[in-house]
Amino acid sequence: MMPKLRVVVFTAGEMTAIDRIFYERLANDPLLDVAAIVVDEYRPPRKPLLRRIVRAIGEDGPHWVVFKIASKLRAMRDRVALRMADWIHGPERPQSDLPVLMHRVSDIHSAETAAVVRSLHPDLGVIVVGASSVRSSPFRDSAR
Repeated sequence: MMPKLRVVVFTAGEMTAIDRIFYERLANDPLLDVAAIVVDEYRPPRKPLLRRIVRAIGEDGPHWVVFKIASKLRAMRDRVALRMADWIHGPERPQSDLPVLMHRVSDIHSAETAAVVRSLHPDLGVIVVGASSVRSSPFRDSAR
């Protein structure tokens, strides 16, 4: 029998429904041993609001302000609609736990994260869309 390929998945941000299905399928694949999912929760500090507004107007013109206000109003409308749907139909059912260990890290490039990844002894790392903060390989220092 062929040994299973040991995989670590790297991602960032909230898990979407399609991500969950993908992780479940990976975990259930008979040729893979998904050691863990490493979720990067690092968020760069936001620039001050005034600086962002001035930059956006400079890049996109004054129409940006109208677009941004309309976007915020649509988002508020959507949140109200979701709350009403929850009130009418009941809240969304909680998802069952994934059959895979999840490591949430504050910075995927930290020494602590590298140590966690090394301890998992992966054969392969998979970067899932949304993990744009994964700028370099966490495997570069690991010895095989």
